[in-house]
Order: sequence, then structure tokens, then C-alpha cells
Amino acid sequence: MKRRVLALLAALLLAGAGTYVLVGFVQGAEERAVAGEERAEVYVVTRAIPRGTTGEALAAASPPFVALESLPVKAVAPSAVTNLNSLAGFVAEIDLAVGEQLIAPRWIVPDQLDTLRAALPQRRVETPAGMLELPVSLPAEQALGGIIAAGDTVAVVVSFESFPADAAGDAVTVGTDVVAIPGSAGEAGAVEQATHIILHNALVVEVQASTPPSFQAEGAAEGTALLAPQGDFVVTFALTPADVERMVFAAKYGSIWLAAQTEDDIGPTGVVTIDEIFAD
Repeated sequence: MKRRVLALLAALLLAGAGTYVLVGFVQGAEERAVAGEERAEVYVVTRAIPRGTTGEALAAASPPFVALESLPVKAVAPSAVTNLNSLAGFVAEIDLAVGEQLIAPRWIVPDQLDTLRAALPQRRVETPAGMLELPVSLPAEQALGGIIAAGDTVAVVVSFESFPADAAGDAVTVGTDVVAIPGSAGEAGAVEQATHIILHNALVVEVQASTPPSFQAEGAAEGTALLAPQGDFVVTFALTPADVERMVFAAKYGSIWLAAQTEDDIGPTGVVTIDEIFAD
């Protein structure tokens, strides 16, 4: 029994010694490899830097936004910042993420940042007093191909499939819902397909999209084609309470399309059915 215990202890000692020798060899190999490399100290982002942050704020912030790190010269980015004083009077052009090296070209004078901001599309406009905001999800082809922005005015076109009417013509069945037709004295049958502009100059308050359109076609010269966005757009409108009700009904039971429109572009319209489509 004692012999077995002694053998086990000897095996454990040998394993531990072997592990120690192996770790020491690996560390020594790493040190020998690093020792032959030329290194440089550069500033690396240690806390996310928002766009517009001043160069003076980098070290003054608590905790600081950056720290000096020693990196192999071959890993140092071109134009990497090695002296924070060189960024005095500049601001970050874009958001900088943790782990990035500070790159001088990403820092610009404040006037340039103001110019860039002015060139951005307006994200949101104020909703007029007495109006309600209503967001509607639309595919790109029904939202002007994605070429729509806050402040635009649009015509809202709605289109419905046919709805079966009840025996008295007082209600229609829309999906699983029965919708009463106020004041109706119709006939049994069906309400046929119909399309109509229900709103003119509806104000767009905000547009949200995960993939905005790109103004460069794949494999084509820049500016020759427009790449359509993928996914839906959430378009928020400023509407009267009555128009909110009409829009929600159209979104739930039919389909909505937007058409670009100026304030003077409100020509005569009418409800379009299959008869009008094929009329001479």
C-alpha cells in the first residue's frame, strides 16, 4: 500500500515539474520572439469616444478615454497619435470604439464637423399643435423607394381587396372582423376592390429604416443606379384624430402607398375600381 502511495506521489511530482518546465519554455519563447521586435507607444481607446469629443477632453476625462500602449511597430496604424497635445483644437469626426488606435485623420476642426452635420438629412420635425403622431410600417416600394425624409409631404393612397357584405348590406366582413357601414342601405353581395387617395400633403415627422438606400450600384460606376433598401420603413405622420382612424383602418385591412406631393399638387381624384381601370 505504501509503495502505491509513494508511486502516486512521485507521478504527481513529475507531472508538476513537467508542466512548470513547459510553461517556462513557452514564456521564454514568447519573450525571445518579442525581444527582437521594434515597438512603439501609441494611444488606444479605453472608453468609447462619442463623435464631437474634443482632443483636450481625452486625458482630462475621468476615467480617461485613452491610454498609452506598447505595440509592435508593424501593428501600429498609419498616422497613429503618439502625442495627445497634437489633437488640441480638434474634435472626433466619428464615434470611436474601445480598442481602436487614435488616428489623426479622424480628428477635424469644429467648423468641419458643423458642415458635416448640416449636410445630414433632417431626422425629425416638430408635430404641429393639435395633430397626432402615427407610425406606419411600409415596405420600401410603398414608401417612395426609401427616398423619403422628415419634413416631406406626401399623398396617402389606400387600396382594399373586395369584402363580402351581409344580407342587408349594412356590414362587411374584413378578415375575421365584421365592420358596420354607417347609414348604409346597400345590397347583399360584396364591396369591390377600390383604391383612392385619402390624404393630401400628409406631413412626415420621422422616418426610420435599418437599411437606407445606397447611391452606388454593385459593379457599376458610382451614381449610375440606386440600390434599393431591404426591409420595411417606419414612417411617422402628423395627422388629425379623424385621419388617424382612417390610416389605422387602411393599415389593418388594406394597403397603404405613398406618393410624393407638393402643396399645390392636389389634382382631382376619385375612387378607382376595376370598372374605371378598363374604362375607355
